[in-house]
Amino acid sequence: MMRKIAFFSVLLLCACVGDKENNTEKSEIVLLTEAIQKEPTNTILLLDRANYNKELNNLESALFDLNQCVQLDSLNPDFHYSVAEIYFELSKKPNANVKYPSLVKHHLTKAIVLNDKDMRSQALLGELMLAYAKYKEAIDCFNASLKIEYNQEKTHMLMGYAFKQLGQDDNAINCF
Repeated sequence: MMRKIAFFSVLLLCACVGDKENNTEKSEIVLLTEAIQKEPTNTILLLDRANYNKELNNLESALFDLNQCVQLDSLNPDFHYSVAEIYFELSKKPNANVKYPSLVKHHLTKAIVLNDKDMRSQALLGELMLAYAKYKEAIDCFNASLKIEYNQEKTHMLMGYAFKQLGQDDNAINCF
């Protein structure tokens, strides 16, 4: 009987201690926010929180942090690309702000000026041009991206679509 009482006492004690630990644990977003409040100019922390929010599809929150990163380091092409990528995703949503596509283009152009060897920026700019039926400009951007890194399935496919829209079926077939 004493063993049963001791066993249940230990079990109850562990259960109570486990609850206290769960109550004192903070979520990742809260920890990141507290760290950012202590170091508001730390772009690594801002980028971590932006990526966390992006994973949760909180694009507006991610955009806020990424814009802070751009303000802190406007010469970082990766920050410009990340901002453009979020604006691009937001522009696809219903009732999107009409300024988003021009902001995408602005940040991608900045990223390309800062690093003309960035295949992602070239490809995303091509995708933006494709969305606005500027097929020749899209093909130019896709070619620039493919010159940097040839093995990009999506870029080849989108370039083939652009050629198809221009009626250049032979070039389109070569892309697939």
